[in-house]
Amino acid sequence: MVRRPKKSGKTFPGRKSWISAPPKRSAQAVPSANAGRLASVMRKIESGLPQSVRQLAQEVKMTPDHLQRLFKQETGLRLGSVIAERKLGAAAHLLSATDVVIKEVAYTVGYSHPSSFVRAFRRRFGKSPTEYRQRVA
Repeated sequence: MVRRPKKSGKTFPGRKSWISAPPKRSAQAVPSANAGRLASVMRKIESGLPQSVRQLAQEVKMTPDHLQRLFKQETGLRLGSVIAERKLGAAAHLLSATDVVIKEVAYTVGYSHPSSFVRAFRRRFGKSPTEYRQRVA
C-alpha cells in the first residue's frame, strides 16, 4: 500500500510540493499548436463530403473526441453539425437539380439509411425531401 503525504506543504526528495500547481497552458497555445490540423480539417470539409467525424479524424490522425473538442474550441461550432449541414445542403441541391430517386440522394450524400436522411432533412428544412422537390420544381 502506498502512503501519500499529508497536504502540509512539506516536500519529500524526488517529489513536488503539494502546494505548487502544475503550470497552466495558455489558451493561445492550443489553437497555434493545432492550427495546421484544423486548417486541414476545414479544407477536407470544404472540398468534399466527409462521411463522419470518425472518418475525418482518421484522415487527420486524431481521435474523434479530440478533433471535436479542438474544432468546437476554435470555431464555436460542433463538427458533426457542420458535416450534417454540408450533407443536407448537397442533398437539397441534388433534389432541386436532378430527378434522382430520394433513396439514391441519401446514399450519395453519405447517409447509410434513407429513413435517417428523411428525418434529418425534415428537421433542417421543415419538409420532407419529396415536398421540397415539389416546391422547388
